[in-house]
Amino acid sequence: MKTANLTFVPDNVLTFDLKDDSPAQACLRVTNDSTVPVVFKVKTTNPECYLVKPNHGLVARRETIHVAVVVVKLKKKNLLARVKAQGSLKCPDKFLVQSASVNESLLRLMETKSQSEIAELIGGVLGSKDKHEMHAKKLLVDFRFHDDQACSNVLGAAEGVTTLAGRTGLESTQPVPMPGTPEAMFTEIVTLRKKYDDLVAFTVNLTAERDMLSVDLVKAKDISARECSSAVDKNLNRNRNKICSAVSFWQVILLGCFSFFLGISIPTVGTFCRNISGYH
Repeated sequence: MKTANLTFVPDNVLTFDLKDDSPAQACLRVTNDSTVPVVFKVKTTNPECYLVKPNHGLVARRETIHVAVVVVKLKKKNLLARVKAQGSLKCPDKFLVQSASVNESLLRLMETKSQSEIAELIGGVLGSKDKHEMHAKKLLVDFRFHDDQACSNVLGAAEGVTTLAGRTGLESTQPVPMPGTPEAMFTEIVTLRKKYDDLVAFTVNLTAERDMLSVDLVKAKDISARECSSAVDKNLNRNRNKICSAVSFWQVILLGCFSFFLGISIPTVGTFCRNISGYH
């Protein structure tokens, strides 16, 4: 389906294979079939579950880019546990790809910006567009669960058949392409592409784990700051109580001394007044 002259493959559903020993990832191929550059931004209803690289960018004229979508490792474990417990899993998550065409001046401006500035610029462009100028593509999410035990059984049966074929003298041969031929070049390209995809998935997983560790570090710092603030408040309250107790003690002493001297001075003043009146 074409949206703002963009073609998406897959067109409707992003499918993730859930396995214990491999990352759950999907690849979205975006092609710009128009003669003008197009900016895009990927959003999801569950951003904590997915890592999208790149989640925004520019698709030049007649260009094709690949967007890698990977399920965060911890979330994948939770999904696998739910699937194994329930037997099936219906995912309500959705993705939205917003896109809009840009002019040459904006394109030249983006070439001078950093990645963070480009992200802000794309967000501003998409936010300022009218509804009829901005296009949106919705994608659903589907999880496919692969039972490793069943796969092991199938592989074991296949190995048994291969062994039986070897014993009977039957061999399955596969033609090997000659070096330098188009078939050999295509095979090499496929192999390199697979290695590249594995490398991208590994990098995305590392980035996801780094982001999770950063979030945990921020939470730990907040907890530590709150605990330190609470300890300081407790110490201040304890010192304030000590000061109040000390002040109260000295107040009692001073009040007693004042009362004592007042009791002594009152008779003396009375005697002095009578002596004066006697002179008169």
